[in-house]
Amino acid sequence: MTFAFCLLIIIAFMMIRPESHLLVSCADSGAPLFVHPMQEGDVFEILYIHSVNQSPVTEFFIIRRGQIYLTAMEFDGFGAGVPAEVGEGQELIRLPDGGMRLEGLDKWMDELVYLVSSHELHIAGDVIPLSELAGEGVPLRFGFNA
Repeated sequence: MTFAFCLLIIIAFMMIRPESHLLVSCADSGAPLFVHPMQEGDVFEILYIHSVNQSPVTEFFIIRRGQIYLTAMEFDGFGAGVPAEVGEGQELIRLPDGGMRLEGLDKWMDELVYLVSSHELHIAGDVIPLSELAGEGVPLRFGFNA
């Protein structure tokens, strides 16, 4: 069976069996590319090399109230594309490797789209290189279906 056919079977099964899931789809066409069962309180991470300062960034997400929330970020230094200040209710933690972790973000991600380059999805112990789902330069949309 082809990958597309297998994915259609998975999606059809999920529609019959009401289960919440994270869905990664092509932002341009809406075509589903990756589906993973998730529920309230489950977490995932997106790791990538920042396109401007060429340093690693990790973004931490949680499923809360049926939505995706950004809870924390790890990065090497302040600059374009990373937080420039610590907001109310947030905490900046210095990491042993010299990096920083900003916690307490609690930001609802109304729309979560990445233009794929070095991005990896870390979920339930698995590492999924996003470029293997759609190729580099393709915008991918992350959504949660409760």
